[in-house]
Amino acid sequence: MNNYAKDEQFSSLISDFELIKGAFDGVSISYEIADPQTVEKDGMLMVVQEERSVVNIPDNVLKEIIGITKSVRDKRLREVKRGAGKLGSWEAGKSGS
Repeated sequence: MNNYAKDEQFSSLISDFELIKGAFDGVSISYEIADPQTVEKDGMLMVVQEERSVVNIPDNVLKEIIGITKSVRDKRLREVKRGAGKLGSWEAGKSGS
């Protein structure tokens, strides 16, 4: 997305996404690797992976993610409402074609 950072509209969006991305720094993911198992099913030999992913999100990190996401969503909705007249006229022109 940084290819579009010079575009004013996208730079603001990128900044918002970076805020959300930063909130996820407190999330940890661990992997429990297991040996694959071979199982016969309907006359076919299948390899079944039994790996597990464990995601740990502390309560304070979850609250931060929710708060930042809500803030970004509300900001974007306000921008859409401010531009509703422009969007409405575009939609009207689009339906006439």
